[in-house]
Amino acid sequence: MNSQPNKPRAVRRPTPDSKRNAANKKDTDRPQSAPPASQKKTNRGPSDLKNSLRSQTPLNRRMQQKRTAPADPGTIRRTSKPQYYRIKDDEPVKRGVPVFFKRAFLVLICYAVLMPVSVLLFALSLSQHSTPETNDYIYQVGPDKGYYSRKVLPWSVVRSGSDYYLNMTELAAYCGLTTTGDDSAIRYVVKETGETVEFVLDQSVAYVNGIQERTGANAYMKNGNVYVPLDFVDRCFSGIDTSVDLEKSKITVLRKTDTDGNPMTLSFPYKPAAATDAIRFADLPYDLQMQILIQNQPQAPEESPTEPAPDGNGA
Repeated sequence: MNSQPNKPRAVRRPTPDSKRNAANKKDTDRPQSAPPASQKKTNRGPSDLKNSLRSQTPLNRRMQQKRTAPADPGTIRRTSKPQYYRIKDDEPVKRGVPVFFKRAFLVLICYAVLMPVSVLLFALSLSQHSTPETNDYIYQVGPDKGYYSRKVLPWSVVRSGSDYYLNMTELAAYCGLTTTGDDSAIRYVVKETGETVEFVLDQSVAYVNGIQERTGANAYMKNGNVYVPLDFVDRCFSGIDTSVDLEKSKITVLRKTDTDGNPMTLSFPYKPAAATDAIRFADLPYDLQMQILIQNQPQAPEESPTEPAPDGNGA
């Protein structure tokens, strides 16, 4: 009898793959349970298929998903929030003033403030324009001390529209001018220089040293006095100073004085044409003298071609 020592038996340890295979084998060995009655396949007709297609709306599908979803507490969502109700008191509710009425009230206030101001300004502008037409004017010739003449004239005499007028008859006597003419035209002559100015009555034309000039308004005669536009006197008379004071309704006519205080002689900017002395031929430049001599040199007459005289033989 052989007495040999017993060898230890090799034990095979299970691996993860062997454990997984064993578990799958146990599952396949279990008998499969019959499917529920709701999952049994049934043969459907055309009408059932049509009805099922009609019922497949988005709302029905969402409702079906909610019914078939597992009742997992983590997936359940509240479909509605709790509603709370408050019982109103019986006290009357105070309503605020609408915004429209507030804006309308502000507009009315602005209108009530601006309207009197605009009316006042308009009245002041009317009074300023109407003052010259309603007040008489003080017409003074000469300085305040020792004036030549001073009188009160109605506004209709010294003003026509926007043009002011001067009494040319008094101005001529004040400056020592000689007056000639008739009812159609009046001429004034400066004694010291002989310069003249002539006014055509009822026309806006004057002749200054024989040169025609527009006066801007018609000259006219009233009660034996000739009235001419003030602007024309300021523009064409040298040695006369005029001023109009609208606040005092006063027109003043003064003679200008020189550095010694003597009155200046009246003159006009347009001077009469005067003849000049003849220029001698010897005073001209040499080039100009030669041009004049060449132009005045007599030209020889042009000779016409002569034909040969015929012979006596007739050849």
